[in-house]
Amino acid sequence: MRNRLPYAAALAAASLLGILPLPSFAEGDVSPAGTPAAKSSGTAPIRIATRSPAPSSRYHAPLALTAEVEGDFGPVAGTLAFHFAGQPIAGCEAVAVLGGKAACTARALPAGIGAIETRFAGDATYEASAGEALRHYVKAGSGSRFRDLDGEGAASLVLETPGGGLLGMRVNSMIERGGRLLLDPGSGWSLAHTGDFNGDGRADLVVEHESGAAEVWFMSGLHAAVKTPVIAGSEGARVAMVGDFDGDGRDDFLVRRTDGSYAVWLMGEAGIGARHEFLQAFSGLVPVAVADFDGDGHDDLVLRKDDRTLRVQRMRGGRAAASIDLALPGAGYAISHTPDLNGDGKADLLLRGPDGQVEAWIMDGTNVRHREQVEGATAWRVTDVADFDRDGVDDLFVVGPGGEVALWLMDGVRRLAAFPLREASPWKLWQVADYDSDGYPDLLLVNNSGEVAAWILAAEGLLEWKLVEGASDWRVIP
Repeated sequence: MRNRLPYAAALAAASLLGILPLPSFAEGDVSPAGTPAAKSSGTAPIRIATRSPAPSSRYHAPLALTAEVEGDFGPVAGTLAFHFAGQPIAGCEAVAVLGGKAACTARALPAGIGAIETRFAGDATYEASAGEALRHYVKAGSGSRFRDLDGEGAASLVLETPGGGLLGMRVNSMIERGGRLLLDPGSGWSLAHTGDFNGDGRADLVVEHESGAAEVWFMSGLHAAVKTPVIAGSEGARVAMVGDFDGDGRDDFLVRRTDGSYAVWLMGEAGIGARHEFLQAFSGLVPVAVADFDGDGHDDLVLRKDDRTLRVQRMRGGRAAASIDLALPGAGYAISHTPDLNGDGKADLLLRGPDGQVEAWIMDGTNVRHREQVEGATAWRVTDVADFDRDGVDDLFVVGPGGEVALWLMDGVRRLAAFPLREASPWKLWQVADYDSDGYPDLLLVNNSGEVAAWILAAEGLLEWKLVEGASDWRVIP
């Protein structure tokens, strides 16, 4: 386990170090070079070009970074440091420049929008310098947990009526009134999934018709820029789950057919590309969770085999790779969440038992490195997971028997501290997401009257509380 600061000190450090002002630039633009670091070095200038494979990436997914370093007076030696949001990237603090290039893989970038910057330390010939800054968006959610329709770091609300109407709404720190109607009630269409299906950093929608047809709506804010059919009503198939099964930055589909078989359909640049068979009919296996358990950027699957057995199925390029069957602690246990509890960039498992027990499994691919029941969890229900203190480890948002809401800071299977957020009340915790683009998860609560309230949280605690006006006649989709 890692040494961690006490909660107050950790949050103070997060407020001082984790929310630094960023340079202002549009996506794809390059900012001016930064101020060279004070260091004894040569005086010749160099040129640094920073590259990342895409403008966005998923939280804890590996991100390959490169910098091309060029000078006019022979080869460049020395080291180069990569930074994100003003902070050094772990493992990329001193990357050797070889053949005019420095390369590093980042695995623990905090969620949110920031600048990837490169800083050359200087050598005998060339001066210490900073390269251009690239805007990058680390998406906190993945698959159907990703709801940022704008691609600006803030989750959007998606609400529906019993008649199938669909409303999109921004929250931010200023609650938007009204939102935008995406689907008319009674149209026969309804929202099935969300995800980023073209890799542009914006959440897209999968909508299904009562006939069985399905479309992907590629969103630009609260507008559907392009609507692409993916399943015809006559195909006898539906999208069961979404995830990036080939690691290309675009979410893909796990499709279930009416005969009980499953296939993986990969999204390409122009719609559905390759299709790979996954499970035959009557296999007895049921997919229950999607997450990246080996940290390779390809989402894997967890399947339920029977009452006492789970199968962790690694995926590679959209095809099944190695798998292992794991015995559950007993009958009645089920997966509740797939957080990263030890900050290694690999998903772990949270299981809930029939009597409220919560057991944490620290995973390494298909191997269980450690398993243990979480202390004091029996009377509480884990509703969401998110990295509240920005230390790379997911924390737990829990609800008590009377509706109390608390935050548990985690380190592996160990609960470091528990902090009450709300006493028992008619308000119920409904959703946890970052609604104001500050990198900290916020809370969405609903009451029995249908009212919706947003709690905007920051490092120092509750920042503001506001009702989402006009939402009482609509149901917020979890």
